[in-house]
Formats: sequence, C-alpha cells, structure tokens
Amino acid sequence: KIHSGSLPILKEPNVLKLVCIARIAPEKNLKYALDVLRNVKSKVEYNIYGTIYNHAYWAQCNEMLKNFPQNISVHFHGAISPEKVDLILRQNHFLFLPTTGENFGHVIFESFSAGRPVIISDKTPWRNLEEKKIGWDLPLLDRKKFVEVIENCVNLGQNQYNELAQNAMSFASDYLNTDIGLDQNRNLFTC
Repeated sequence: KIHSGSLPILKEPNVLKLVCIARIAPEKNLKYALDVLRNVKSKVEYNIYGTIYNHAYWAQCNEMLKNFPQNISVHFHGAISPEKVDLILRQNHFLFLPTTGENFGHVIFESFSAGRPVIISDKTPWRNLEEKKIGWDLPLLDRKKFVEVIENCVNLGQNQYNELAQNAMSFASDYLNTDIGLDQNRNLFTC
C-alpha cells in the first residue's frame, strides 16, 4: 500500500539512519553490510530488525560488532510484525540490504512504497535505481562503492533527500498501476 502525501523525515547533512528489515541469515548478507559500515568514516546509525534464523551467523555478526568504530551505532531490535514495517521504514532514511539474492524483495518494494530510497545489491529484480533516482543497486564485489554511496548519503541535505524519497514513492505507485506490477502481485498470492 502506498502512503502518498507524507513528508520524509528530517535529513540534515552528517546525519544518516539506515535500516535492515530481514531475517538474520547468510543470504541476507548482514555480515557484508557490517563490513561495509566499519569502513564508513561518517557518523551512521544502522537499525536491524528481523528474526534470527541462523544463530551461528548471528554470533559471527555479534563478534564483528565487538570492535566496531565509534562513529557507527548498530541497534538490533529483533523481529517485528508485518504491520509495523511501514512505520519502521519511515523512521529511517534508507533501506540498506546488500542481499545475495531475491526473487522479488518485498521489503525493498515496501521501502519504495514508504517513500524510502534503498541501497541494495544488484542481486534482485530492482535494477537501475540510480538512474531512476530511487537508490542504488551495487555489485557485491565492489565494497568501496557501497562505502562511497553511504558517505554521499550522509552528506545529503533535505531537498536532495526529499527528491529521492518522492521518486521512490512515485515509482512504487507507478509499478502497482502497471500490468506487470499487477500480474506479479497477483502471482504472489496464487498457487
């Protein structure tokens, strides 16, 4: 569902709130996200929501966090109910999910619907995001590009951010109103 007309959150330069809403499992690539973030020099907040599916993987993530730089604050909030996803997305500036692969990527589409641009891998159907001005789909082999994009997002001011947020919301609305979007949505709920 698209919530048109709501204003983006305050976005000042030097402030960035990233969010991950996904199960804690290797394919969602949280360790990669943390590795990217520990190379970011600016101040960033990363909010993680999700059920721990793989406890050994989560233990590895926690081990990484023990020696994390002071400028990056990481908060694990645990699982959330589906009806809270939109609210959580709206409390952050960007979805940051460098997943190893998605057939659709529901939370990515939900992020667009909430008017939140994304920073994701190029392993999803959501491609060419930078030219659409709704986020970035980056190759996992290029960690430096992820770092560079996040640093650039830190520096965004309100007007630049508003444009990305509005574009994301418009993209989601347009997608739902196309035959392809309608067919894909129908196919999600038919067996």
